[in-house]
Amino acid sequence: MRYLGTFSAFSVLFIILACPASAEDDPISQAGIEEILTVLINDTSVRAYAIVELPGQRNVTVHEDHISLHLFGGQELLFNGVRSEITVDIPFEEHDTVIYQWEVMIPRGFQHDAPENRWWNMGQWHDQPDLTLGETWADFPGRSPSMSIHLKFYNGCFYFAPRYMHVEPPFEDLIEIQPGQWMKLSFEIRWSQSTDGYIKIRINDEQDYRVCYTGPNMHNGFRHFLKVGMYRHPDIDTDNTVNIRNLQIYHAERQTSIRSERTR
Repeated sequence: MRYLGTFSAFSVLFIILACPASAEDDPISQAGIEEILTVLINDTSVRAYAIVELPGQRNVTVHEDHISLHLFGGQELLFNGVRSEITVDIPFEEHDTVIYQWEVMIPRGFQHDAPENRWWNMGQWHDQPDLTLGETWADFPGRSPSMSIHLKFYNGCFYFAPRYMHVEPPFEDLIEIQPGQWMKLSFEIRWSQSTDGYIKIRINDEQDYRVCYTGPNMHNGFRHFLKVGMYRHPDIDTDNTVNIRNLQIYHAERQTSIRSERTR
């Protein structure tokens, strides 16, 4: 494994970060960014739409077959948030069905935020301005992600909590996490501002989906982008690591049966 060094621009999509004083917080080099994305995303066509959103080189460790993303108490803010994330802005049109999947492993000994259980995003889909309509980030309304996967800790167990259009899930829809074990998350999303929208969530190549929520899932008619990693409440100050590998995104060609369905 290796930490990554100094900075130069990766692409026009990569946002140049101010250089912090500490060497361990130096921004990541072009070669380092390319290495992160190559290890995480095998498909070059998907990788072309990915960017790295890390405050500094200490926020990532690259291994042979996965990356580790780190958060630290008191770390530098990035876009006014405590985050260590990979963003993929894959193109799609409204009413397209897109599969997003990756493998995640929470290490044993991961420090939780119970009993407060403040928001802690491990994956989220965000709206963005449509430049063709003259929209810009300067006047774009700030909104919570239309869909997200939060980390929770109840009664000695970690869970992923799927939120659909900002609604907290019932307890029976929480997905239990086994620390120290890889878990494959698969999300089939029909993107829509209408009633034909949905998300279906499957775990570890199971035949049936664990959860399905239906209804509108877009804040506007322009594509929403995926952010994978950690983004959490600013008052959480623990040091934490999440491991991620095999990030894939592709347009669906077939439907799969579901086990439970709830309308939001």
